Amino acid sequence: MSAAGARGVPVPPVLYVLAPEDGLGRGFVAGFVEGETLGGASSRPKLWRPRARCSRASADRSSHAFTALDANEFPGMRRFTPLELLDEWQAAYRATGTPRPVFELAFRWLRANCPNPPERPRSCMGLPQRHLIVGRDGVRAVLDWELAHVGNR
Repeated sequence: MSAAGARGVPVPPVLYVLAPEDGLGRGFVAGFVEGETLGGASSRPKLWRPRARCSRASADRSSHAFTALDANEFPGMRRFTPLELLDEWQAAYRATGTPRPVFELAFRWLRANCPNPPERPRSCMGLPQRHLIVGRDGVRAVLDWELAHVGNR
């Protein structure tokens, strides 16, 4: 996250990275970022116009800044071929034990149309709108980095 921030992706400041001696597992403490997540912002009329105006463009810029990074700069990031990522998502869906025909159909289509592994893997990130902190000026921080991986953007 810090490396992405140093290259133009808006991220919260990392204040502390957990160490093994902390006894708390892996993680970090991030600083406060003024703004709202879009899940809450979508229900507030005062942010509808700014949200519509800036969230898509800002999210696109943030996503592009991240995918433009050289994946070799992140040796610890998970790496997936498109088929491996599809397998992981499908296994997570099936683990819910709740069959949903629309997902079955989507996975069938994705499997039939899955691209080959890219010649040059890139940094990738799932970037749903609820993973952004926004303000009137646009995206202020990208959150929830657990979907970040190296693969086919």
